[in-house]
Amino acid sequence: GAITKISATGSSITLSGNTALYGTYSSCSPSCRLAGGYTDVPLASGVDVFKGNTLNVTMPGTSGIAVGVRSVENFQYYNFKFPAGVTTGAVALKFTGAGAVVLSDGKTIPSVIQSVDIEVGGAFPGVGTRLVLVDGNIQTSDGSGTEIFTQETASGNMGMYVAIEYDLDYQSDGGSLVAVIRSATVAENSKSLSEAFLSAAILVNQGADLAAQKGMNNAVMAAYESVGWNIFSAIAFSHLRHETGSHVDASSYSLQVGVSKGFDIAGSRLTVGVFVEGGRGSYDTYNHYPGVGDIRGKGKGEYLGAGILARLELARSDIGNPYFEASVRMGRAKNDFSSEDMPANINSYDIGSNYYGFHVGVGYDFRLGEWGRLDLGARYFQNHRDGIDTFAPSGAPVSFHAVDSKRLRLGARLFFLANDMFSPYIGAAWEKEFDGESSGSVFNQAIPEVPSLKGNTGIGELGVSVRFSSSVPIILDLGVQGYTGKRRGFGGGVTLSVEF
Repeated sequence: GAITKISATGSSITLSGNTALYGTYSSCSPSCRLAGGYTDVPLASGVDVFKGNTLNVTMPGTSGIAVGVRSVENFQYYNFKFPAGVTTGAVALKFTGAGAVVLSDGKTIPSVIQSVDIEVGGAFPGVGTRLVLVDGNIQTSDGSGTEIFTQETASGNMGMYVAIEYDLDYQSDGGSLVAVIRSATVAENSKSLSEAFLSAAILVNQGADLAAQKGMNNAVMAAYESVGWNIFSAIAFSHLRHETGSHVDASSYSLQVGVSKGFDIAGSRLTVGVFVEGGRGSYDTYNHYPGVGDIRGKGKGEYLGAGILARLELARSDIGNPYFEASVRMGRAKNDFSSEDMPANINSYDIGSNYYGFHVGVGYDFRLGEWGRLDLGARYFQNHRDGIDTFAPSGAPVSFHAVDSKRLRLGARLFFLANDMFSPYIGAAWEKEFDGESSGSVFNQAIPEVPSLKGNTGIGELGVSVRFSSSVPIILDLGVQGYTGKRRGFGGGVTLSVEF
């Protein structure tokens, strides 16, 4: 029937579905009694029947929850939740008689519309959608004609995630209370979703590095002075912090196995190879938002693919020789994500999409007498991970746009020819990432922050190459790297090749 009093401060009542509230009072002195025999217990003197009381109007359908003869009052807070697919004109509370909603304590304190939420699913309601919170009589004054319901805006969510800001257009002369969607913005903490998608792109980049460096060098050494196909393999591992506007910590490894063959062409040497590749890793994302706190996420990623590589070394002179190289790769990358700091209905996913990439390089291998050689080179990398459309656990549509990484690396490596077996080396490189952005959307609303790998990284390395005797046709390379700048941390690698 008519809700006129709540028995204690801080009570909450939820009206849901299409429940109809009807009834008449037979007596209201000293307590109010409904015709059906329900009684409001008289309150002790001094009890606040308004403060903290909340009315939740949940899933009212399109025609609203019907309210009968008497008024709804003594609620300090009101929350409205509409069903999925709501459209303009949907009603929450619909008064069918002479009753009214009293948006105050009847004296000096106004009521507050805390939220106007929409259940996840269906089409996203556009800007300008009008949601009728109350269809019927509205009382917003203290009885003396003084207006005390002064609220003009309220916030809401779709699926408890997409923050929607509303205008409240209310009338105090007995008209309706309407919420108009003024704008729709995605919550800041959604950046963690995009950073997680970026983690698999980071893995794909690591595979490109392996193919262009240790993989390429090992393929060439395996085919050195050989006329047949030779097996080569390479493995790299790293623990790196990637600055993305916040940061992603990733621990991963990459593996490459293939065969290569060398061809002598007019004094030059062409090496070609084919390989399969894969890698796995785990990652943690970290973000901090004023007023929200820390948002942490975690997950695992992996990739599997194949590729080809080639290097052309021109004829040697007394100074050395120039070379040109390239590789092409393609495959599929996967990653999952979860976060305990985000709402449960949007805090996880498990997805996969295709990747492809290439690198080209040019360099000069200087001869430094009998004691060593200096390799100076420039390499350009470009890798692409396809975007994908998926759904959060709640059914909220989430889209990730393609990630394109474009990097230029300039480097030098100095080899010391200690003897026929050992060749220690030291190297340094500078790398510039020109892109590496991961953007996305929820309900077709752009995620407000875009994590990016764009920036500069310095790389230093130490290693040794071991060529066993002719009776043991194996070449082993061991190396470690240190990173600073956009990428910070350490890595290492092992390569193994067999000559036939």
